[in-house]
Amino acid sequence: MGDRRYRLALTTTAGPTVMDGRWSNLATAERKYLSWIGSYSIMPSARIALAEQAGEQS
Repeated sequence: MGDRRYRLALTTTAGPTVMDGRWSNLATAERKYLSWIGSYSIMPSARIALAEQAGEQS
């Protein structure tokens, strides 16, 4: 089983991903998620999503 990564993405309905971050630690990813909500939720059509993804295998 590969590493787990937590991906945080900020997108809008107007176009592609605006910001993208990945962390191996869930607590860090959750702190960033809350921070992004506070900073970017005022953007029209903002969508902020945190998802767990399987990491790349070597």
